[in-house]
Parts: sequence; structure tokens; C-alpha cells
Amino acid sequence: SLSHLEDSLDLAALLSIEAINNADTLPARGSLLSALQYYPQLDRYLHEHAGRVGAVAFHPGGELLVTAGCAAEDPVSKSCSEGEILLWDVQQGELIQRLEAVHTGFMSDLAFSADGSMMASSSWGGVIALWDTETWQLTVQPIITETTGRLLGVEFYPDGGTLVSSHEASLPDPVSGTNQISAEIYFWDTATGELVERIP
Repeated sequence: SLSHLEDSLDLAALLSIEAINNADTLPARGSLLSALQYYPQLDRYLHEHAGRVGAVAFHPGGELLVTAGCAAEDPVSKSCSEGEILLWDVQQGELIQRLEAVHTGFMSDLAFSADGSMMASSSWGGVIALWDTETWQLTVQPIITETTGRLLGVEFYPDGGTLVSSHEASLPDPVSGTNQISAEIYFWDTATGELVERIP
């Protein structure tokens, strides 16, 4: 079990418990103690995502945790065809709700407005969703961005009226003739979902 402390602490702890159940020896107890002491601040694991988790965010009030990951992942290529967003009660560590599936790719980021009334979610495929945190319904239709690279992240302006998104961009290099990775920044009106400005 100790070989899994770095890559899968929950597996290491479970193997240690099984070792104790199998033969309650000092080495078995020692492995469980090592697993428990490895991350002493660890409170619990949240196991509901079907695949990898790409983003987590605490609501400004501190009582809600949102996680975003992959709901449908190809086991061979590890590509994600559907994202999922889960809401958690922080105190209880319990799943509260799964949000409507609107993302068609790996989840890249989550962000809350400063007042906590809105949340933005984004996925590599270029989809941005704006959520009302009172009802957990979309405030506007999902925004489909027209980019040549992955959508990396989102962040609200302090007043909540504008959302900024960052994107990879694949641009041809006139000197070498190859494509170079660059960045693009988009500014969105959160009330309408319309593009306000773009910085190449």
C-alpha cells in the first residue's frame, strides 16, 4: 500500500485497511498509520465523477464546493466527450446536485462572481456556461467560442458584469511556416452572453 501514497492515497489507505482485516499485524497497522499521516489535513475524498476532475471552486460563502470533470471518457485515448459539474455540501461532504450537461469536452475551469450570484464554467472544446447560483439554471444560452485552440480558463470582473476567458490559439508563423501556439483573451457581457472585445 505504501507504494501508492504519492499517486493514490485513498487506494493506499484502503489496501492498508484490507491488510489489517486479513492479518492484524504491526506492519499492517504501520502502513495504515503512514497513509493517514501522509496528508494530515486531508478531511475526505469525494468520489462521484466518472472520470478525471479538471476544476474545483468554493462558493464565496464557503458552504458549497463545485467540482467539474469528465462524465464520458474514452478508456484508450482518455479524450472526454461530455463534461459534468457537481455541487457538494462542504460540511457533510455529500453530493447535492448534478448540473445539466452542457459541456462537450474536458472541463477546464470554474469561477464565481465576487457576490456569489453567478458561476461560470468552461471546457476545452470552447463552451462557456453562466449559471444562476440561486436556481442553478443557465442565465444565457451556452456560449460557443470560435477558437483554434483549447479554452483554458474564465474569471469574472469584480462587478460581475464582464467575464474574461483565455484561449490557446494556433497561428501560422510567417517565418517558419509552422503553427505557433499563442493566446487570445475574450471579454463577454454576462447579462447577454455576447462578445464585447477580443485581444489576439
